[in-house]
Amino acid sequence: MANDLVKDEPTMDDSSESTRSLLLYGIADSIDDTAWVYFFLTLVAAIDTQFDIHYVDSDILKEAIPTIAVTVGIARTLSSIKRTLLLQRISGKKLGRTRIYDQFTDFILTFCTCGVILSELQLDDNVGMGFQSLFAISGASAVFFSLVSKDLAEHIVGGLAVQVWDAFSVGDTITLGNGLSGKVVSIGLVETEIESSNDVITKIPNSKIVNERVSNISRATKSQVVQTLRFSYGDIKLVPKVLADIQEEIEASCPKLDHGTAQLKSYEADHIQTEVNYHFDIPPSNQEYGSNREQVLLAIGRAMKRITSHLRSQQSTM
Repeated sequence: MANDLVKDEPTMDDSSESTRSLLLYGIADSIDDTAWVYFFLTLVAAIDTQFDIHYVDSDILKEAIPTIAVTVGIARTLSSIKRTLLLQRISGKKLGRTRIYDQFTDFILTFCTCGVILSELQLDDNVGMGFQSLFAISGASAVFFSLVSKDLAEHIVGGLAVQVWDAFSVGDTITLGNGLSGKVVSIGLVETEIESSNDVITKIPNSKIVNERVSNISRATKSQVVQTLRFSYGDIKLVPKVLADIQEEIEASCPKLDHGTAQLKSYEADHIQTEVNYHFDIPPSNQEYGSNREQVLLAIGRAMKRITSHLRSQQSTM
């Protein structure tokens, strides 16, 4: 069950049976963990009674066993319920930032559970001093590394920001503001790997990505095809007819057409510039997009060929 929120893949379907099964499995795991904790602590207490372990007071441990076992059981049950609700909420979708929420709440539950256990065990003063020393060393180490590894810290913070930001996921095709485009291969704590169309993998620090404009092609639901056509001033009378024919051809050839225009755009020094701009109900990351774009270009070609044939026929009758 824990693996359900590890990989950024589509999750379970939204059915009451799936939700109920997942919840029951989670509660069963919680009961199993509680039984194992109770058994293990009872075993430790028995060994301490026999061999007198220095840092463990068997009397205190025996009294704490029920509380510790119940605490672990409650924490595991809450984690199962939380995970079930999260999976139900994002049913059929990729995890995105939900994975961060899941891991963060698990950390809080683990921290609280450890606090209860340490409080119940009433550890020897030497052990308590050991924990204090450990925390002190950890704090000093954090300060030290934050000073000497500022860039690394920025990359790590960037990695967390990328996860929470949820602008893209592994497998998505994206385009960055600097022009880099490709498929997201992996999102690490320090860097993200993007594979371009020529199969070259580029590693980008996460601290750079969070400051870039990101366009997620994979999450777009519509696509666009734009084509610029040029005509000489001698053919200006033919432009309205050509554009009307292009529009007619595209509408007949592309059933998923949403909207669009074929119109005169500007007058340049040596030519007239027109633009064919159409939008379709086809995701740009879909294979169907390539076929649809080809149909648009063929439609433009047929309209141009038609007007060319018309001109030739006029010239032959003159």
